[in-house]
Amino acid sequence: APTITIEYGKNDYLEILNRFGKIFGKEDEADKWIKDWKSKTAKIGKELKAKLGENVTFTVVGLFEKEIYLFGNNWGRGGEVIYQALGFDAPQKVKDEVFKLGYLAASQETVGSYIGDYVLVAAENEETGSSLYESDVWKSIPAVQQNHVLKVDANAFYFNDPLTLEYELKTIQEGLEKMN
Repeated sequence: APTITIEYGKNDYLEILNRFGKIFGKEDEADKWIKDWKSKTAKIGKELKAKLGENVTFTVVGLFEKEIYLFGNNWGRGGEVIYQALGFDAPQKVKDEVFKLGYLAASQETVGSYIGDYVLVAAENEETGSSLYESDVWKSIPAVQQNHVLKVDANAFYFNDPLTLEYELKTIQEGLEKMN
């Protein structure tokens, strides 16, 4: 059988969808979905920025067992939605140290230096982040103190296919609207 390889993180998530559309003879459907996605997310991004602030920053964090990871704009976990589709910015430190690599492991002691005005935390369950959530470091982060933390199910935010993206968008939009 033919094999198609795609190096994860090297291509834009919409380019990958377009490629799959071509491969499976569904180019028109892929193009339509991409066009609709861009239109819908531009509208939602504008609405959210009007509520949250035009220049607020976001950080995407993933918790796995006792490990903490920061995610960029092309490594799933909501990064494509937050940064690319909705157009929110990341703190400069995240852009400098995380975006190019896609993800970065962080320690509990240093994670606060990466957190922007809002933080999306993808964890498998509440127990996964309990030691972080209970720490003085976490509690001292301004975004945490202001309740600007959106906790999501890591398993549902893992990928960046159309179904996952639609779910992520809805979850992020509803979560941010409830916050403010």
